Amino acid sequence: MTVVNATDVIMIIRNMKPHLGDALMILAMMKDDDVYAGTEECNALLMNNVKTIPAEQILHWDVDVSNVVYPMWVDYKKAIGAVGWKPPKLIVTKEEVAACKLSDTGRMKIGVCCWSREKHRSYPHWKSLVKKLKKIFDVYVFGNKRLPIRQLVAQIFQMDKLVTVDCGIAHIAGGLNVPLVVIQGPTDCYRLYDCYQDVSYISTDKDRCSRKPCTYTPCKYADCMYLIHPQAIIDVASNDVLRLRQAGQSDLILHLPKYKEAIALLRLDGLGGTVTLSDQAKKVKNKYRLPLTLIIRGYKQLFKDNPNVDEIIEVGATDWYSCLNAMMNRFWAIADIRFAPAKWYGNIEQNFSELQEMYDDFGLGFKGYNELVQNCDIHHIQLTDKTLNLPCETIESEIFSYSDKKVPEYEYICVSSGVDVIHQTQRQTKCWSYWREFVGLCKIPVLQVGTKNDQPIVGAIDMRGKTDIMELCGILKNAKAIVCIEGGIMHLAFALKHPKTIVLRGPTRGKIFEYPGQIMVDSYLCKSCVFAAPDWYLRCYSNADAVCMKSITPERVYENMVKN
Repeated sequence: MTVVNATDVIMIIRNMKPHLGDALMILAMMKDDDVYAGTEECNALLMNNVKTIPAEQILHWDVDVSNVVYPMWVDYKKAIGAVGWKPPKLIVTKEEVAACKLSDTGRMKIGVCCWSREKHRSYPHWKSLVKKLKKIFDVYVFGNKRLPIRQLVAQIFQMDKLVTVDCGIAHIAGGLNVPLVVIQGPTDCYRLYDCYQDVSYISTDKDRCSRKPCTYTPCKYADCMYLIHPQAIIDVASNDVLRLRQAGQSDLILHLPKYKEAIALLRLDGLGGTVTLSDQAKKVKNKYRLPLTLIIRGYKQLFKDNPNVDEIIEVGATDWYSCLNAMMNRFWAIADIRFAPAKWYGNIEQNFSELQEMYDDFGLGFKGYNELVQNCDIHHIQLTDKTLNLPCETIESEIFSYSDKKVPEYEYICVSSGVDVIHQTQRQTKCWSYWREFVGLCKIPVLQVGTKNDQPIVGAIDMRGKTDIMELCGILKNAKAIVCIEGGIMHLAFALKHPKTIVLRGPTRGKIFEYPGQIMVDSYLCKSCVFAAPDWYLRCYSNADAVCMKSITPERVYENMVKN
């Protein structure tokens, strides 16, 4: 028997005949220490969320919501005296999921629920819909037979998406952060489901319905639902897959299973940005002790033998927003890491209000980023750690594995004249023009690494495009010195703990781009113009033909290399 101490109870909520959707609406209004008393099925639904007690054990009711007969937020808030609200969120244990684990075929799992307790909300063409969906997805049908409520919750939790009419199962999926496609006929679902994280709607053509005017009272004919063609539902349900295909990408990332008790770090970047994830991987793993997945464009070899990384998902050129939306509900928590600001989605709390505008503008206008570069007094990796509530006193980037296969037997200096493979033949404002002269000053051989699109350096041994990532790391690791512009090679050098790296900087100066222990050879002619506009890396914002980089002489670079 459950014993409730009256001094510990802020509010006891009674609803003797609630439906499942109603129970979740009430949950959204409850405080953490409220007690809920409802039907046996509703108590079971909320078992991991709130303290529940059988109705017969309650001697005094603080609040009675039994007369609130339809699930509208404003009425529930009035009934229980709630000041605010949060989207209802159901808790499922890994033991519950393991007990009814669904098979994994590699395809996206789509749940379908076409039945409501009121016929006018049910979808009559469900057989045709399921048949068509099965050609694309693994389809699971809910609502046509009764299951134990916790088994139902655990199965819905494993769905990648739920196609549903307005019913309790739809609210269960919303409370589990499962993306919804809601089929609405006579009921206006927008006010009921917009509290959930990811919802699309299929609406009927009410003008063609023979029953007019349309009302919210039960209609035995349900003409409006008959007017919705199954293909219209399929088009919306498969929209994410189609968007990725149109971008020239495989839809594999949408077919991955959910990683319930796991954390993901998402950063869609080039070589340098990708290797910085090794810092966050270590700190997240140490803090949360959960399996960790990295979601990146490529370069997965950078994390070979990394003890902090359990899985890697490469998504190629997939656009940022499609990838984030596809991955958001698959993990216990996921961090979307842009440049410096990084946002948690899921179960990790974060005060992000001050950074939200800057985060949203990344890649668009870069509002506030140039000012951030000018004023920041820590490296951008540390700033990312700080926004994610991780330790930020040190930078822990590290590469654990490399290959000596193409390392020369003689002493050499390693140089790189280019930027990332993403930009290929584009010459950026941070590129340097005096590599030939610098090579002429060197007393030992100089190896040029990078992509085959980088401008060749006269006098250097050409290794452009002739190594994989592991071989490149081996060459960098064994070099007597590394000379490069601010970019991917600089990040690799630090992660490899190279003792002598010389970095040439013009547009991208400042503490935010400065690794401890590396030698910075900076221009001082003008202010850093990084993120001044979306095309900052292609156009000189002083209209001076990138004179900042031209002011760095080869003699100055050589002297910094020799004396250090």
